[in-house]
Amino acid sequence: MSPEQKARLEEIIQKGFPLFSSQCMQMGFQIYRRRFRHFALFALIIPFLGSVFTLVGMSWIGTIILTVIVSPVLNAGFYLAANSTVQNEEWTFSRFFEALPQATPLILNNTLALIISALILSPMFY
Repeated sequence: MSPEQKARLEEIIQKGFPLFSSQCMQMGFQIYRRRFRHFALFALIIPFLGSVFTLVGMSWIGTIILTVIVSPVLNAGFYLAANSTVQNEEWTFSRFFEALPQATPLILNNTLALIISALILSPMFY
């Protein structure tokens, strides 16, 4: 972080930062509208893969693969694509897949979160 960014962060911490959920939703919809076709098409990839896994006979294994491996990488792709939309960078559909080089840490982080959640929630079922 640069010194200017640190100073700005400290200023925000001291003064507070108003955050309104309706304003965040409105800003998100504006990003989504700019590239509606791309975001909508990309959003259909996970349900499509789930359907393919089910048709192939990998119902619960397919669900685990989608939850642990595919979803974290594709969800990160949503954020990268939204950021490039906000930054007005040159656009290609491949922006959604730019998280693939960071797949290993994303998968490990998601797996760890799932394990912790399972440990916390498991007493509910016993």
